Amino acid sequence: MRVPTAAERSGDLSALAVSIFDPLSAEGAALTPERRAQFPGNRIPASRLSPQAQRLLARIPLPNIATAIGDQPNYVASGTERNTEHQFNTRFDSYVTSKLHLFGRFSFADYSKDAPPIFGPVGGGRGFDAASPFAGLSDVRNLSLAVGFDYTVSPTLLTDFRFGWFRYGVQVRPKGLGSNPAQEAGIPGLNVDERTSDMPGMFINGFAGFQFGYALPINRCNCPLDQNERQFQVVNNWSKLRGDHTFKFGADIRRALNLRVPSDRHRSGQLNFNPERTAGPPGGGLGLASFLLGDVSSFERYVSSFFDAEERQNRWFFFGQDTFRVNPKLTLTYGLRWELYFPETVTGNRKGSWLRLATGELFIAGDNGVNRRGNVETNFTTLAPRLGIAYQLNPKTVIRTGYGRSFLSWRVRIAVWLCRHAESSCAGYRGAKSGQCV
Repeated sequence: MRVPTAAERSGDLSALAVSIFDPLSAEGAALTPERRAQFPGNRIPASRLSPQAQRLLARIPLPNIATAIGDQPNYVASGTERNTEHQFNTRFDSYVTSKLHLFGRFSFADYSKDAPPIFGPVGGGRGFDAASPFAGLSDVRNLSLAVGFDYTVSPTLLTDFRFGWFRYGVQVRPKGLGSNPAQEAGIPGLNVDERTSDMPGMFINGFAGFQFGYALPINRCNCPLDQNERQFQVVNNWSKLRGDHTFKFGADIRRALNLRVPSDRHRSGQLNFNPERTAGPPGGGLGLASFLLGDVSSFERYVSSFFDAEERQNRWFFFGQDTFRVNPKLTLTYGLRWELYFPETVTGNRKGSWLRLATGELFIAGDNGVNRRGNVETNFTTLAPRLGIAYQLNPKTVIRTGYGRSFLSWRVRIAVWLCRHAESSCAGYRGAKSGQCV
């Protein structure tokens, strides 16, 4: 990869052979490149160099490939990442009596990754794995529990019961939390709390550009990230044998809960420095020149109003069916499922919103008569019939056909934007505040 040379850090960009222009060389010239004057010799005077940019560059090492020219890669580093895994499964089975069988299972999986960035914990940048350049700290813990029993009530009546629970927990953090590099560099409003106390994502775009800090496009670090997903499930089935019929009926009751607090745009900010800010009448311009001048092209960040905005949903399924052996060759199976998907709910007012696709409107829980399920009502008509036919032509050939109807549970993750509420992006960092909910 490429990093700025010592000469470039001092403002001398002549070796890059790209004309750079002063965005403040004439009144209103910041918006009209045609009126900008070129920096003499493509050198930015020391008095114009941003002290904040200089302090940030002090976190970035100098080139270590002496033969590189232009925007050729001039820096190489090596490092190792540490991956730790702990897993175990345990199960018991007990035949209490000839009629009663008990079982239980517990699974545990713990995954941890410590991936250093190429510019160190504070400077950030991409990780060392070329295939997956993640840099940061990632911890995942998966837990799963299941218990149940089978019981023979009589020679013609059987039942089984299952209880299940799982948890998927994720925590991802950038390295360098607590270092407050932007604050130390003299940039206000970026390192404002613990979640924003690391290096912002810096994007120096175009020819001779480079990136450092933390952000999804830099090192796949959607961080800080906290997720706690759980599901509880209870299943009970009954089977009744009666002549040529086998009747089955049962229920499957589930409750799903999910809390996810992401950082789709880095919480300490993502700053872009584009060549156009230092382009002139014939074009030219360098993102690196814009960075050295402290001239931010665009700024965005992810802001959460709440950190406990959880979504919850109940899903209930009931069924009944009969397998009818009409004769030794023909078997019919028919039944009906009732699938109830209750609306997703949020945990409090202003902790979630629903998008109406037709109009683009957002309905916020607790505002203007919108309840915590977005005023969505449960559909109780979701009946799903089943029909199956099996016919034996001869001892070697069986013809089977069937029909069924089912319903797809669309997670409203597209529509339920929990607040977490991406009060997401705002353009032009200079003095700009975080944007509104989008």
